Amino acid sequence: MIPPKYADVMKPANDMFGKDFPIGVDKLEVKTKAANGTAFTVTGSRSSATGGINAEFTAKTSNLLKNLTITDKINTNNQFTVELESDNAFAKGLKIDAASVISLAGDGKAPSLKSNLFFKQDNLHFHLSSDLLNGPVVSSNAIVAQNGFLVGAEVSYDFAKANVKASNLLVGYAASDYNAVIQTSNTFNNVTAAVFQRIRPGVLDTASRATVNLNQKADAAFAKMEVAAKYSLDKTSFVKAKVASDGNLGLAYSQIIRPGVTALFAASANLGNLPESKNLVGFSLTFES
Repeated sequence: MIPPKYADVMKPANDMFGKDFPIGVDKLEVKTKAANGTAFTVTGSRSSATGGINAEFTAKTSNLLKNLTITDKINTNNQFTVELESDNAFAKGLKIDAASVISLAGDGKAPSLKSNLFFKQDNLHFHLSSDLLNGPVVSSNAIVAQNGFLVGAEVSYDFAKANVKASNLLVGYAASDYNAVIQTSNTFNNVTAAVFQRIRPGVLDTASRATVNLNQKADAAFAKMEVAAKYSLDKTSFVKAKVASDGNLGLAYSQIIRPGVTALFAASANLGNLPESKNLVGFSLTFES
């Protein structure tokens, strides 16, 4: 079994809390595909708080020479991104990508150039990334798996400052219907434990997560705990709910209106202080062909 990459080990649980909750945002997304396989995505969002509108256009072309994929992006912040990706071209299990972001506004912002190398085999997933124009900073992480048990570590080094920027560890267990993970972040200052479970596959999923800030002041909240659940009403709709120990409640409802058209509604409120709570709602509409 090939384990997930380091950043994705906790993804099933994190998606339960972060995905499908466009709180405070109205979002429109249109996905189309040309006859030659080029995929186009146009997204637009409006902030309910500020009224600001952001949009992004993406074109992704695949199946080129050496399994090369080219992705171009441009957004309303005048940022242009080019990403090159090659998967299994030079060796089995080896993926290489590079991305550059350039500001078109003439505001003096320096361009960025980042690269990633992924190597995955049975029981191993290794990742090496570099930020060539900032530092440069080189980061690496690896996950080793055996009989469902996962052990991982990451380290980041800034060559300009000649110091280690971050180092963290991860341990967990993954099965077909659940996974449990304990992971450190911010160089061992935060510890997060998360459990994701498919109680009824395709019908009911649950997740719980607890984050402890070891660097927090004594008079502040030491830990934050959250629980979430996703229930599929039928093949076209589902509801999600999440609640945290600080009183924040999130609700979401997704409905496939027709094939290729999905509407998502979300709302958030603080149960600990409803009279003064900034109740927020959000909406997204996705068209896909």
